[in-house]
Amino acid sequence: TREYVHTTFDTGLKVLAVRDPEAQKTGFAVAVEAGSLEDPSDFQGLAHFCEHMLFLGSKKYPETDEFSKHLALYGGTHNAYTSAEETVYYNEIGNDGIEKGLDIFAQFFISPSFKAEMVDKEIHAVDSEHKKNQPDMTRRLWHLWHSKANPENPMHQFATGDLQTLKLRPEAQNKSLVQALREFHRRNYCPSRLHLVLVGNSSTDDLLSLGHRHFDALAEVSKDSQCTPRPVYFLDHPPFSKKLQNIGRKFTVGTHGTPEMWVVLPTLPLRPHYKELPEAYIWNALAHYGPGSLKALLLREDLSQSYSYTAESTVAGSSIMLMFSLTERGAKNTDLVLEYLFAYLNDVRAAGVDNKLIGSLQQLRLVNFDYREKHSSE
Repeated sequence: TREYVHTTFDTGLKVLAVRDPEAQKTGFAVAVEAGSLEDPSDFQGLAHFCEHMLFLGSKKYPETDEFSKHLALYGGTHNAYTSAEETVYYNEIGNDGIEKGLDIFAQFFISPSFKAEMVDKEIHAVDSEHKKNQPDMTRRLWHLWHSKANPENPMHQFATGDLQTLKLRPEAQNKSLVQALREFHRRNYCPSRLHLVLVGNSSTDDLLSLGHRHFDALAEVSKDSQCTPRPVYFLDHPPFSKKLQNIGRKFTVGTHGTPEMWVVLPTLPLRPHYKELPEAYIWNALAHYGPGSLKALLLREDLSQSYSYTAESTVAGSSIMLMFSLTERGAKNTDLVLEYLFAYLNDVRAAGVDNKLIGSLQQLRLVNFDYREKHSSE
C-alpha cells in the first residue's frame, strides 16, 4: 500500500512524497507550469528547446553529461516532454545514487548553464525532431487546426519549434537564443510553478527531508524571479468563435491512406470541471456500440467502420476531437456522417446528465489508480 503526503515548502515549491514499500529504485520528477503556451511569439518552440537544454549542465555541475553519467552508474534513466501547459522531467535511480543524483537534478532548476556552445547542437536536434514528425498526418492536422486559432491566443503558435523559429529568424533581428532561454527560465521556472514528486521505499518524512536538502536553494531563485500567476488565456482571447469566423470550416488534405474525417468541437474550458469527467462522460456515450448507437448506425449505413476520440483541455481552450475512419460511401457522404453525429449528440443532451453514471466512471478511475500495474519511470 502506498502512502502519499503533499505539502508546500516555504519557497513555494509543491511537493508530493510517495512511500512505496515495494519500490526497488527511487523515482523523482519535476513538473513545470510552463509549456508551449508560454512561448514568446518571436521564439516559437522555446519551451521545448528549454527542455532539451536544461539537462546540459549547471553552475554547480558544469559538465554537460554529469547527470546522465551518474544515472548510468546507478542503473537510472531520465526523460522529459513538453506539452501545451507543462514541461515534465522524470527520472529514476538506484537508491545508493539518489543523494547526488537529486542534487544534480535540482541544480537544473536553480542555476542551469544554457551554454552557448551547446545551442547549435541542440537546435539541430529539435529541428530534426520536427522534420521527422512532418510526414505524420496526425501531427500535420493538429498543427493545421491550431494554426487557425485566434492569433491573440497562444494556441495558434508553432509549439515544436525548428531552426527557423528558434535561431535564423531571431538572429536576423539581432535577438539571442541563449538570452531568451535564460529569460524564459527566470520567468517560468520559479518555485511557485514547480511541482516535485519523490517516490521510494523510504518513509515520507525521509523523502521530504531529501527534497528540502536539494531544493531549498530555490529560495535564492525566488528572490530574482518575476513569476506571476499563469494567465487564463481563454477568458481574454477565446481560440475559436463565430465572431472570429474560424468555426464551421472544412479543410481537405490529401492522403494515400484510408480516408478519414476529423471533427473538432471547441468547448468552454473543461479543466475546472475535471471531477465531473465531462470528456469521459461524452466518450462513454459515443463508445456505446449496441442498438441505437451512433456506431451501429454508421455501420448499418456503410459510412464508417470505426472512430476514435480524444480531448484536449488547457488554459488556452478545450476541444473534443472525433476521428472517423470512412468507407468508400462515407468519403462521398461526409455531410451525412456529420448529420448523424450531431443528431446523436442532441439525443445525449436531451437525455440529461446521469449522475449515477458519473459516479460509476469516478469509481472506475479510482480502481484503475489503486490497482494500476507498476512500471518504471520510462
